[in-house]
Amino acid sequence: NLIDKQVAQVIQAFHHHPSIQEVDLSSNKCRSDGMDALVQLLETTKLSKLAMGSQAFWGAQRIDLRSLSATLATNTCLKDLELGGNSLRDEPDMPFLVRALCVSDTLEILDLSENRFTNKGIAMLAEHLG
Repeated sequence: NLIDKQVAQVIQAFHHHPSIQEVDLSSNKCRSDGMDALVQLLETTKLSKLAMGSQAFWGAQRIDLRSLSATLATNTCLKDLELGGNSLRDEPDMPFLVRALCVSDTLEILDLSENRFTNKGIAMLAEHLG
């Protein structure tokens, strides 16, 4: 149940431990500071699994996938990404995911459970991924 700045501090500490391959940040409150630190971590380490489920969102708040999806498009190590329970929606979230997934060669597991995708969002995903 860490707040955003605490999530960022924990992630920044991982830079001193490049051998870490799996990170579970589920059930926290990762927002902009945490996401910025996470993007830097993905750009500088060989993380193979990232769990970012249930980031304590309510109402209109959601995890912002813009910077994460741009990094996923170029990341060559991440194989398992868990984003369940983050109130993600067809718009604006699915297009960010689709763009990243269409160019990612390494991602093998994607958990989008317990989000707010409708048939429209799932169809968008299926259409672009074949």
